Amino acid sequence: MSRAVAEPAAARRWWPVAAIALVALVLAAVIAVVLVAADEANDPRRVTVRIPEGTADAVADGREPGVVEERIVLRAGDELELRNDDTRLHVLGPLSVAPGGTARTVFAEPARTDMATSLRADGIVTIVVQSAGAASSTAGTTGN
Repeated sequence: MSRAVAEPAAARRWWPVAAIALVALVLAAVIAVVLVAADEANDPRRVTVRIPEGTADAVADGREPGVVEERIVLRAGDELELRNDDTRLHVLGPLSVAPGGTARTVFAEPARTDMATSLRADGIVTIVVQSAGAASSTAGTTGN
């Protein structure tokens, strides 16, 4: 035969407090994850463009080599790196890179500029530098 045991009033009151504490802990964790992700999204990046062998020959023949598209989108503070695996010197805006070499530059300020390049058949690439807090992608780079 079982007897009903009366729970003390204090024992019945602990679970709402525990539930509230658990919800607060979960919310704090979610907020921390969101803040860390937002902070990392604003960190400067290195955007690497690899120049494959045969790029200069393709451009000389009037073919689009597919190294970069018409537009490269960066954020202020991002570093653009060119790695030249071709047998000839290449240029992209302020960068000039010898065969087998690597060149880098940081785009510090928001801007939109058409620049000369040896990586496209038309000889022009548009560099769009957005403010550091703006959402962006490396859209326009295909040689990564």
